[in-house]
Amino acid sequence: MKKGSKEFEELRKQFESDIKKLPIYIGANADREERYSTSFYSNGKINDLFIAYMAGYQNAKCLARMDALSLEG
Repeated sequence: MKKGSKEFEELRKQFESDIKKLPIYIGANADREERYSTSFYSNGKINDLFIAYMAGYQNAKCLARMDALSLEG
């Protein structure tokens, strides 16, 4: 998945929606890092959470391709 692609932007929107629903206190806003850099968010903790979120998303896609996980239903 490439930064700036449609899939990436949809995942980012979903992450920002999900993070608001989590029963944890983060103590930071999910302010995006707009300039080109290796960070996705200006807050390091939010950035780390997003990296983990992306890893889980990619893992689920891989498992679905191997028919080891059903994403439907």
